Amino acid sequence: ADTVHITVRDGAFNDYTYQCKVPPTMLCGDIAKAAYGLFCKNYPFGVGVRLVGVTVSGFDYHTEQLTIETEVGACEAYEKRERAESAVAKIREKYGYSMLQRGVIIEDEHLKGLDIRDKK
Repeated sequence: ADTVHITVRDGAFNDYTYQCKVPPTMLCGDIAKAAYGLFCKNYPFGVGVRLVGVTVSGFDYHTEQLTIETEVGACEAYEKRERAESAVAKIREKYGYSMLQRGVIIEDEHLKGLDIRDKK
């Protein structure tokens, strides 16, 4: 995807939508970072949030992004992160979503074991 969109709903059920372009990616970490940046940049601090939705668009199926890497090792680092995310997805598929979670999720008892993909 090359575009990240967020929708934020406040306590009064008002919806706000924001989007930004990103370098083409299929990595969850890149998408989450862009979504968090959009939220922090645009949504007023201190206003209660009822819902945050994240979507992506701008898919380019069956093609590979070709770039001239300016940073040494940037391509290898992306491929390493891609392999790591793929391994996490396979483990979650085999043993359940809650078997591998980010540390920030484990800190919150209400979020522990939550399957955001709803595949329980």
